[in-house]
Amino acid sequence: MIDVKDIPTTCGADWKRDAIATENAPVTQNLVDAGMVLLGKQSLLEFAMGGIDHNPHFGYTRNPWNLDYFSGGSSSGASASVSAGLAAGALGTDTGGSVRQPAAYCGIVGMKTTHGLVSLEGVFPMAPSLDTVGPLTRSVMDNALLLEAMAGRSNTFSAGLDQQTPKNLRVGLPVKWVENDADSEVAKCCFAAAEAMREASEEAEAQFSGVNLDSQAAALIEFQQAYQASSRILQTARELFQTLIEVV
Repeated sequence: MIDVKDIPTTCGADWKRDAIATENAPVTQNLVDAGMVLLGKQSLLEFAMGGIDHNPHFGYTRNPWNLDYFSGGSSSGASASVSAGLAAGALGTDTGGSVRQPAAYCGIVGMKTTHGLVSLEGVFPMAPSLDTVGPLTRSVMDNALLLEAMAGRSNTFSAGLDQQTPKNLRVGLPVKWVENDADSEVAKCCFAAAEAMREASEEAEAQFSGVNLDSQAAALIEFQQAYQASSRILQTARELFQTLIEVV
């Protein structure tokens, strides 16, 4: 879907095997200019038309976590390669979920970028008013760094990211949709995952952010009072010993 000079832009279609790109798409060139090494191009669903990953011309993309499962689509090869550790990052196109869905299936970070942030020149169009190019990585920081290179904006998205502590975050779960439309086994897994996340967040909050200033202040006052009392006892003991020495 994205032009790389001297490499076919097949869009997953058999009849485009010989569609050799004559130049890099601007997003590709931005990566080259940033010093990134392009390892290759990956498989995808034909013309990115859907959320599965079976391509009758180029084969089936397996999920690295379980080869019996698929990796989602349409950017299936991009997500699977990053998840498997074959590359630090990859690009995908996202019109209706083609970056976000396979990222979720493969356990990595994928983002649909703001429309117009990354150039679509040299990218095969599907729905131009909705098309975007998005980064796929194994961490949020890597995602921000890759997006900076894609958009040609250094230090725009990653600045301070490692210093920020998210607060008051909420995770939404479409309960009615899961209950009414999802397979019973899938629904069971969704609710179990939600409960695990809730318990983990409560434990983390209690461990790291549950500092009660009133109780800490009270404890400090008690310590100070105990220290002062101990000091008085020691002073009195020294005076008694001095008296005994003088008497002897």
